[in-house]
Amino acid sequence: ADALARVLRERGAGRGTLVALAVPASADTVVAMLAVLRAGAAYVPVDPEYPHARIRRILDDARPVLLLTGKDVPADTPTGGIPRLSLDDPAVRAGDPAPGSGETAAPHPADAAYVIHTSGSTGRPKGV
Repeated sequence: ADALARVLRERGAGRGTLVALAVPASADTVVAMLAVLRAGAAYVPVDPEYPHARIRRILDDARPVLLLTGKDVPADTPTGGIPRLSLDDPAVRAGDPAPGSGETAAPHPADAAYVIHTSGSTGRPKGV
C-alpha cells in the first residue's frame, strides 16, 4: 500500500483530492483503498460493471485526479479524460517504496475518507 501511495502522490493525489477506484472486489481493492488514504486523498468506489453512462456521471460529479483500474476492467471503461492507472502497471508493482515516501500530512477530522454515490432519485448519481 505504501508503494502505491507514493505513486498516487506522484500523480497528484493528496489532501483534498479524490481518486476513483474502478476495480472488481479483491484483495487489491483493499490495498488500493488503503493506499489512497495513505496518500492523503479520499476514494470514490466505482463498480466497473455499471453502465458506462453511470460511470461517466459519477466521474463528472466527483472529478477525481486519477482513476485506478485493474487488468479485469475493460479498456473501454469511460474515464472522462481522467488519467487512468492500472494496479497491474509496473510502476505500481515496483516493490518497496522509497525511503521517506510513506510520509503524508496527518489527516484532519474534517477530511473525507471516501465518497459514495447514491442511485440518484433524480436520475443523476449524487456523491455523499
